[in-house]
Amino acid sequence: SLSPDVGNAQSTLAALDHLRNSLEDAGACSGMVGEDIRMLEQFKLELSDLHSKWKSLFAWKDGPLVQAMKNGDLFLVDEVSLADDSVLERLNSVMEPERKL
Repeated sequence: SLSPDVGNAQSTLAALDHLRNSLEDAGACSGMVGEDIRMLEQFKLELSDLHSKWKSLFAWKDGPLVQAMKNGDLFLVDEVSLADDSVLERLNSVMEPERKL
């Protein structure tokens, strides 16, 4: 089934592939059916491109703090009192025994 959720784009792309294959298997790919297949393929390419851009926007990358945590290294935080409250809340959770972000 088609989903408007960008997180389900892979299943939507697979459904579009299935639809295209069904149209091609249905026979005469001339006239309107052929044009529909071309439009469907163009739509699928645009959706795939948008999904790739979305994934790159939200790709997680470990920063210096996470790398230090993973390696068991020390991490010096200078002038921590100047940090925003939301940053201090995250740092507090890192200092707890569970060491969660």
